[in-house]
Amino acid sequence: MNEINKREQIIEVSEKLFLEKGFPNTSVEDITNVLGIAKGSFYTYFSSKEELLKEIVSKTLKNIYEELSQFSFENKDVEKSFEEFVSLNIELAKSYGPSIIVSLRDFGMFLENGSEKALGNVIFDSIKKLIEEFLRNTIQNADEESVIYVTGISLSIWIETFFFKKEINKQKMAKLILDGLRRSK
Repeated sequence: MNEINKREQIIEVSEKLFLEKGFPNTSVEDITNVLGIAKGSFYTYFSSKEELLKEIVSKTLKNIYEELSQFSFENKDVEKSFEEFVSLNIELAKSYGPSIIVSLRDFGMFLENGSEKALGNVIFDSIKKLIEEFLRNTIQNADEESVIYVTGISLSIWIETFFFKKEINKQKMAKLILDGLRRSK
């Protein structure tokens, strides 16, 4: 097994165990037992379980940011842009569901620490700016309440898609979002 592959396997197994048992209830030994590797091999890649969690969160948020930043709203009508935005959120939930849950649930315990808080703030601020840009380019309004509203709906889409395996009607959801934004003016 090559070194990069082993590191990725540790991350993948850890995400599953953190999701299943929770971060506090998962030991390094649990992770290494599933992989059939020595505990020392874990520490070759990560200095601690906390560092591993930070890596999972950072990687997840960066991937989500990259996917959101590739979203294009040029030459589309508003309804079509919102349908594609809903579709993107559904795909993000399917692709990153376990990582999102681990990130939101378990990483919160570290956010009081300066460096982790800074990392979280930078990434979340970047995502917020992308949503602001999306709103500015589609409905010409990116006030704080509208950004919070769309962010909340995005999280709800992720939860419904990942946890409850719901098939969301993209057109109807896009219309509901737009209706809500238009009513708030």
